[in-house]
Amino acid sequence: MKKIFIAMLLVFATSTVFAQKITDPKERKQMKEEFMKSCMASATEGGDEGLYEVMRVYCDCSAEKILNKLTKKEIEAMDKLTEKETEEKVMPIIQGCMDQLLKDLEKKQAK
Repeated sequence: MKKIFIAMLLVFATSTVFAQKITDPKERKQMKEEFMKSCMASATEGGDEGLYEVMRVYCDCSAEKILNKLTKKEIEAMDKLTEKETEEKVMPIIQGCMDQLLKDLEKKQAK
């Protein structure tokens, strides 16, 4: 399960949505909305609506962390990295989001 979410994030983090310059609140909001739309579409693929809220929280957390930490130049440079190198760069940024996601999924499965 963790590998699926890592792969999902890597796709999102290297998408052209984040290749734009983050200069003002409107642009940041638009970028986040596009990220959320993409993240949620992939996260809820397969029709498990029960995961919607858990994944919304994860996608929101990941988007905020990436937008706060990486510059346009760093994000663009990730296109040239291997999947492993990208994971090494992104995971420390979103590790807290991933940890919370796994806890939330465990709680959901326990119900």
